[in-house]
Amino acid sequence: MLATNCDSGKLVALKIVEKMGLIGYDQDTIMTERQVMQMVMGHPYCTKLYATFQSQDHLFYVMEFFSGGDLRKQIKSKKCDLSTMRRLAAELLCGLQFVHSKGILHGDVIPENILLDCNGHVRLADFGNAETNMFGAEMRTGEFGTELYIAPETLTQ
Repeated sequence: MLATNCDSGKLVALKIVEKMGLIGYDQDTIMTERQVMQMVMGHPYCTKLYATFQSQDHLFYVMEFFSGGDLRKQIKSKKCDLSTMRRLAAELLCGLQFVHSKGILHGDVIPENILLDCNGHVRLADFGNAETNMFGAEMRTGEFGTELYIAPETLTQ
């Protein structure tokens, strides 16, 4: 949802997660997205988290709003020339390298989770499937992420 910060008048994105949809997840899993967003705070290619709060039925994430849409929208608009796609790929790579340097596995890098700011720069979003403490030989096995984008090698493990 699009919202306005009462103090600054600035537009923000409000992500609302229904707790009932999280049944079966433990408390640590529910808190992971918030923790990951705090870990990547300040990196130019990651979404900023301003605040979190909850009601009895929902979790709320107040985040940076991006008027540029997402990468899927950009690709479908066919406005991307080769140099733009190279820049977007380089920014995405820099963002992922930073996330990985923090021991974070994003887990759901899909075009809809790659947002674009008003100047067309990449911002990684939606860390709801992220894994933390993925250093060295740590591995994540099994199905992980959005079905259409799962790496084939994970399905054979």
